[in-house]
Amino acid sequence: MTDRQAADQSVVGEVQLRHIPEFTAVMLANRGPYETLAESFSRLKRWSADVDVLPTGSTVCLFFDRPTPDPSAVRRYGVCLPTSKPEAARARAALLEANDGAATMGATHRAPSPSHLAPGDVLEVREVPRILAAVVYYRGAAGGSVHAYERLASWVRERPYLPAGAPREMHLAEPGQLGADIIEIEIQQPAIPKPR
Repeated sequence: MTDRQAADQSVVGEVQLRHIPEFTAVMLANRGPYETLAESFSRLKRWSADVDVLPTGSTVCLFFDRPTPDPSAVRRYGVCLPTSKPEAARARAALLEANDGAATMGATHRAPSPSHLAPGDVLEVREVPRILAAVVYYRGAAGGSVHAYERLASWVRERPYLPAGAPREMHLAEPGQLGADIIEIEIQQPAIPKPR
């Protein structure tokens, strides 16, 4: 399937307003173009598997910059594996052990797989807060998601809401799972009611 055929077969759902619950996650923060998300998710999953931290839901990408129509633009982001509180405690212990091991040259116990990480990667355990969000489903070519973002932005502008920060993407299928450059995501735009 060509990129054009994939774009022609893309699906953009109807926008809905929903409360997205808080969650605990192991997050790998980095920066780069949109296409580096798949590699970041892969590194995070390998690290988590090596320290026996199991995810409890779909992977989520938190963007720290506003969306841009140029998928090659460098953006700051955090890829997250939602996890339970006990799993988060295990991840924190592994991170502490890795930091102690890095600081103490003769350490006998080190957290596994720092080699899975790339320069610039920062791992942390984070509590991701509950939000009110306008959400839209998208499935299609990664570069075609700009249409879903535009639909979401238009929906927010036309209603008594304001964007409340950069969007999130919940990945319903892992990047690359549906084929090269095909994604299935729910875009979540945090929103707040306009002041009266």
